[in-house]
Amino acid sequence: MSFTPLIFLGITGIWIALSLVGYFAFDIALGESIFLGFIATFLHYALELIHSLGHAFVAKQVGYPMTEIRFGVYGIYAQTIYPKDEPSLDSSIHIRRALGGPIANLILSIILFFTLPLWIGNWYWVGMFVFLDNLIYVVQVFVPLGFNDASTILNELRKMKK
Repeated sequence: MSFTPLIFLGITGIWIALSLVGYFAFDIALGESIFLGFIATFLHYALELIHSLGHAFVAKQVGYPMTEIRFGVYGIYAQTIYPKDEPSLDSSIHIRRALGGPIANLILSIILFFTLPLWIGNWYWVGMFVFLDNLIYVVQVFVPLGFNDASTILNELRKMKK
């Protein structure tokens, strides 16, 4: 596991943004808003770790494991790193590895959906943020952005079609 310098900007930016949303949008006291913003920021990176571990789990299953998780890509994301000397792999292996992260987040989304009513008081808004943030990791598999799982899947599907 490694971290880019941008991780510090990402943590600070998310923490400030969530604290301000809590304070202004949900009328949470400033001190509590700062605390809940910190917890929500920590949970964002925990979701990123779960996503990456989903990739790692599948990568190990298919026999071509990752070598590292690098946090701080674009400040707020993690990147899964594979060996530089990895042989050319079948597209189906790349697709399976790319789906590992979103599947892990889908399972967590289902759990969060059913446990959300248990989050009480202002913690409910933290739970809602975590649920929605996690859901983004699931649906991004349908929107190729050039750097995400959907892009990997789309590129590999195009290779298979040739």
